[in-house]
Amino acid sequence: MAGRIFAKKVWIDGYCFDSEQEADYYKLLKEREAKGEISCLSIHKEFCLQPSFQKNGKLWGGIFYEADFCFYENYEKGLAVNNVGEEYETIISRYRIIDIKGFITDEFIIKQKLFEKAYENWTLEVLAKDTDGQFKPIDEVKKNRKERKKIRKANKKEKEWDEYEMLKAKLKRTPKQEMRLSELAITHANKKRRKAKSK
Repeated sequence: MAGRIFAKKVWIDGYCFDSEQEADYYKLLKEREAKGEISCLSIHKEFCLQPSFQKNGKLWGGIFYEADFCFYENYEKGLAVNNVGEEYETIISRYRIIDIKGFITDEFIIKQKLFEKAYENWTLEVLAKDTDGQFKPIDEVKKNRKERKKIRKANKKEKEWDEYEMLKAKLKRTPKQEMRLSELAITHANKKRRKAKSK
């Protein structure tokens, strides 16, 4: 939940979006709507996940979920038959329910489970913006983040090793360089020990 506190709310066309990411997706959808790629765009549509009920004289309120975006996506042309048996061309579309997230909270996981149970014909899709600016399923974005982190870590190790070799090769070192060389020597010694233990 902490990440939500720092999310910047954005107002566009009278709608308040929880983040810049969400506002960017709205702009993208408006462009697609203008091109006829999507239709019936709804913003912050509410779905009932569990109706209210009474138990032991107490009224328990319902559980609701507010989707960021809902729309029909037109994805191909097809043939349909009218009431007199004549064929005509029509656009086949699917209903999409989208939530834009930077990360997933425990509360959202519960609501998503309830949604999937309550609305078996629809799927709640969770998208996030990747570093290339494209909106992708959040699991794919998380996987890409992990890969980038792994690459950064490997690059950092390589730089540290280069720095260690460079400092070791110096005939004269400043006190600061001596301290840094000692730090790197300890780091590399610990790594060697960990590798030896894992074998």
